[in-house]
Amino acid sequence: MTDKYESIIITGQLHDDIMRVAAERRRLALEWGQSDKRGIGDRGLAYMQQGLFAEVAVAIELEMEWDWMAEWAPNARDNDVNGIMVRSSGNHDYQLRTTDRDKSGPQVFVTVVRVHPKAVECRIHGWLLLHECNTEAHKTLMPWGEWQYLTPKTELDPIHTLLAHTHRRD
Repeated sequence: MTDKYESIIITGQLHDDIMRVAAERRRLALEWGQSDKRGIGDRGLAYMQQGLFAEVAVAIELEMEWDWMAEWAPNARDNDVNGIMVRSSGNHDYQLRTTDRDKSGPQVFVTVVRVHPKAVECRIHGWLLLHECNTEAHKTLMPWGEWQYLTPKTELDPIHTLLAHTHRRD
């Protein structure tokens, strides 16, 4: 267990591609009436961008091929990066947040913060399996009245250990 992280700075054409694809994903989610997608509300585009930056950072760190629009269709179940669920936050001080509704399997936590108008820092803090996150010790009543699980970054396993515990789909 560690409080260390891997940092990836995304700039240039990759940054611009993420911004473009996030806008397209949001447009499609709105067109398809996917009200359950996080990218629908007032901060929808920002959430789509944050999630994509986090997914790209994980794919880069794990050297995995990844399809920008994989499983992005009406009523599709998010797959994130080859079956690895990527959870993101827009603040480096936050913890990994999960729920009982999340897809089981590895949960990777990435904080995503813009450091320049054309640069984003993605800190990959580590990972745990969902059942290791969703424990009584992590159960927290959120301000809006929902029970969720907040796993401290110090309890996450380093990202480089993930592939030893999972199977790549590519």
